[in-house]
Amino acid sequence: MRRLADNKFLLLIIIISLAIKLALSGYVAVKIPSAKFMPDTATYLEPGINCIEKGVFATFSDKGQLIYETNRTPGYPLFIAFLNNVLKLSFDSIIILQILLITFAGYIIYKAAYELDKRIALLAAFIFLFDLPTTISALMLLTEALYTVFMVVFMYLFLKYLRDRNISFLIY
Repeated sequence: MRRLADNKFLLLIIIISLAIKLALSGYVAVKIPSAKFMPDTATYLEPGINCIEKGVFATFSDKGQLIYETNRTPGYPLFIAFLNNVLKLSFDSIIILQILLITFAGYIIYKAAYELDKRIALLAAFIFLFDLPTTISALMLLTEALYTVFMVVFMYLFLKYLRDRNISFLIY
């Protein structure tokens, strides 16, 4: 019975969190469209686009010289370039996708906390999903949403491995 009540509260937490994030996203898209771009957004976009179109993770100087990207990992630049250039999603659509990724991360945090102690699982999900820096970073073209999902899934699988001693969780 407690699990059913927890599931209802978790669903409520997720719905309210999504509603807030989507409302903020809509407000920003209409009133402050430039807010989704950070000063370093171009350093994500150009190398990712060049990697997809030209096969090189680099930028080009004004003279056409190749400048390899050594400050960025290719994960998020490829993610954003693929969504924007290949799938032709707008940056606002990518923001919505990032909001969904952060919400998924909140659900995985719930599951991980449930593995540790059932009593803290809802609180962990609530804290993460309503965390202001997490919410704000999901509304901008930044790496945080994508990498947070990967880190959270890794931590969850590692906790499952520690609990069950099943090597398949580590392989995942």
